[in-house]
Formats: sequence, C-alpha cells, structure tokens
Amino acid sequence: MITLTYDLTTGIAKLAQTTVIKQGAAVPVRIAFSAAPGAVNAIQLALGDDSAAPQVLAYTETFAPDNDLTWTALLDASDTRLAAFMAGKSPTSVNVELSVTLDGARQVAPNLSLTIQPPIITGPASSDGGPQYYTQPEINTLLESYVPSTVAGRYRFKTDGALQLWNATENKWHSLTLSGAAGAEVLSIGAGES
Repeated sequence: MITLTYDLTTGIAKLAQTTVIKQGAAVPVRIAFSAAPGAVNAIQLALGDDSAAPQVLAYTETFAPDNDLTWTALLDASDTRLAAFMAGKSPTSVNVELSVTLDGARQVAPNLSLTIQPPIITGPASSDGGPQYYTQPEINTLLESYVPSTVAGRYRFKTDGALQLWNATENKWHSLTLSGAAGAEVLSIGAGES
C-alpha cells in the first residue's frame, strides 16, 4: 500500500513509511490531507524513472473520497511500462509524483521515492485457476486413439464403451450387455448394426 500525507499549507507530500510495492499487483493508494481540501478537482499519482527525460511507469487518477480528509485509488503495478522497466532488475527505487488540483489550482509535490520488487512467483498469463476437464468430444478422440476400434475383425469397442462382436453370417456388429444379480447373470446380444 502507498500511503501519503499531503500538507495543504506547504504543498509537500510525504510517504507515511518506507514503502515497498510488488510489481504486478493492484496497489492501494491512500492520500491523507492535513485538512479538508475543499473542492478536489483531480488527484494524479505517477511512478517514474529518474532519467533526464523521466518515463511514466505506472499511473492512476481514479481517486475517490473515503471521508473529508482521505482519498483512495488503485495503482496498476502490472502496467506494461513498469514490467519493461523492471525486466531483469532486482528491487529498484522509482520516483513518485503526486499532483493535486484543489479549487481549480494545480499543485505538484516534490518527488518521493519508493521501491518496486519484482515478482518471485510468476504464473501463467491467464488466470485459469482450476483443473482442466476434458470435453466429451476430446474423450472420444482419446479413446479412439488408444483403444483400437476393431481388433482382428472380431470385436470392437464403440466410443460409448460398448463391446461389440462381429457376426460374419450377418455381416453386422452386435453389442453385448450383462445384467442380473450375482449368480444369475444374463448375457444379452443386441440387434445387429453396420
């Protein structure tokens, strides 16, 4: 979480504590004003590098009031610009710029610094999150590839699992089913099919 205090008299922002955030996360941002700010027209927060021509690495301006003194937003630390900047780096310090427009007057606080940590655990690009289940057509394809449909022209397994025997006299396949209680089983032969 990024927590900033903003002094309305001096226009200086301070981080409430040493701040370390994780790249790739949705980071809560909290701005606490020293007094009720009046009309808040805009609040913008950007992370940037410290080059001669600073690049914006992540940005938010969707602040909403929690109460008269506190405004909050989420900073998307999975921004592709930040990801490109952090590629191959260990925890790195970046600049934080806060701009507030109060009662129509824009004020930009002097830059602050926080640390970005790269993720240690990285996963798939999508959030599948669950087990993979096969569909019936996929199961049928797998069965057909592993279980021969016809063995020596004498018996076969259908995709529904039915065992069939070949009747050479009729030139047809017949399904076999077994039913009945233990010791009184009955073997049934189904009608012929091509």
